[in-house]
Formats: sequence, C-alpha cells, structure tokens
Amino acid sequence: MSDDWKPCPFCGNQHPRLVEPNHASMTWLKVWVECGECEARSEPQNYHPADDYEGPWATIRSWAIEAWNRRALPSPPSQEGTR
Repeated sequence: MSDDWKPCPFCGNQHPRLVEPNHASMTWLKVWVECGECEARSEPQNYHPADDYEGPWATIRSWAIEAWNRRALPSPPSQEGTR
C-alpha cells in the first residue's frame, strides 16, 4: 500500500494527518486519518497488542491511509421516468 494520500473529499485539504491517540491505557489501539480543516476522518483501524504479527504499526498505518483514500462510488442515475 502506497503512502500517497488523497485530499479531503469534503473540503479539498491536501494535508490530512494520521491520528494515533495515546494508547497507554487502552486494550485496543486505534489509528485513523483526519482532515485538519473540516475534521472529516476515516474509519478507525483497530489493533490488539496480543495480535503478534510482523510490523503492526506499519500495517495499521497503511490500513488507515487505505481507508482514507477509499471513496464511495457515486450512485447510478435513476432510471425512473425515462423511456
């Protein structure tokens, strides 16, 4: 997964940020991408420290960026009333 981030889909901000809250007292760790202008955010990506797999932080950061870059497809035009 590339670290190329898309701009914010709502305000166009070109510099979203990766949010990694202080996880000192949390069982599940969460990371997400957030727009600093309009505060839009991606879905949080969760990681449990007991899940022992290679490179957890690099992986979860990559997941967060992927979630941010994911865009919903536009709905197809309505076919009602056309002939």
